[in-house]
Amino acid sequence: MRWLSFSILLFALIVVQVSMGYLFGIIKPDFLLLLAVLLAYRGSGPKMLIACWILGFAKDLTSEASLGCYAFAFGLIALLIVRVRELFYGDHPLALIILTALCSFIVEQMILALGFIKGDLAESSYATITWALLFAALFTGGLAPYGQWLVMKMHRRLGLPRWRNYSH
Repeated sequence: MRWLSFSILLFALIVVQVSMGYLFGIIKPDFLLLLAVLLAYRGSGPKMLIACWILGFAKDLTSEASLGCYAFAFGLIALLIVRVRELFYGDHPLALIILTALCSFIVEQMILALGFIKGDLAESSYATITWALLFAALFTGGLAPYGQWLVMKMHRRLGLPRWRNYSH
């Protein structure tokens, strides 16, 4: 991982992520999670896991969730992806769409459950919020092939292998 290029990409994604909130409201793509999924899917080693954690921490700083929730969730998702990525066939776009949408929904459900445990949210709004999170996850998953294209174009600058690496 080349940290300067990663930092510039992270800053650009934060700006786009916050700006999209004003355009789309609650149903918006999560570009930080998309990058974390792609890094975990393509990268290897502890630097990739640290990068995913940093992406989650950046999401913590730009969201209303408790500090560290997204960082923890992104780290868990990265570990999960590293363990199951051999099950997916190459870099097929459908596999990336499904994996990204599933990971986005799982992360947001973890944060939502924490909000209910803390008492920040009323139980009556769970179904409404879950539907919005499902559509946001599908939106994020739909952007996965475009994110994959961007990561493949930037693989040298980010210090990622050109092709997917299966080593742990």
